[in-house]
Amino acid sequence: MKSIKKILLAILVIALVVYSAIVISNQQKQSKMISAIENNELVIDQTIHEWHIDKEMPLNIELYVRNSSEYLINGNLVFLVTLSKKGLEEKFMKKMIDRFGQEELIVLIKKRLDEDKAMRFKALYNYILRGNKLKKGEEYEPVEFEDKNKSADYTFKFRQYVSIKPGEIIKINHNQQLPLAETGYVLSVDINTIEF
Repeated sequence: MKSIKKILLAILVIALVVYSAIVISNQQKQSKMISAIENNELVIDQTIHEWHIDKEMPLNIELYVRNSSEYLINGNLVFLVTLSKKGLEEKFMKKMIDRFGQEELIVLIKKRLDEDKAMRFKALYNYILRGNKLKKGEEYEPVEFEDKNKSADYTFKFRQYVSIKPGEIIKINHNQQLPLAETGYVLSVDINTIEF
């Protein structure tokens, strides 16, 4: 009877030691992955996005993410997408002009210029008046808001499970429905964190 108790106690001790070793190992791996992200060793090499003028069509985002760390990164990456109201992207303005026509847009813009939410249209109008060209050295058409409370950036997060080996580059696609009033602004994507 005593030998059975000793055997059960030994099995229990071994199980606890093995369990503890597994937990510690997983915590170390997670710590290394978090450290790799905090040290910018997981990098978005390229961001491609496609604007849609129709409110039914989502924003398409395509990312190429590279693992430059020496560790396998696996878990749910959390991406932070910012639509900065500092300006409108040229690709979006060209889509608007192609879709509605330049003359039709000018008429629409002139009708809405005195409205509070017409700042996007004013930027588009300036772009059209300049011959569909950005100011020299600019990457976007600046939007100036009279009411600073309306100029807050629009942000959202999305999650994607990844398993990226050291040195590997993966492609991530994401579609996001946006409020129509938020489309066209300068887009940026950052890796926010990782969840396990």
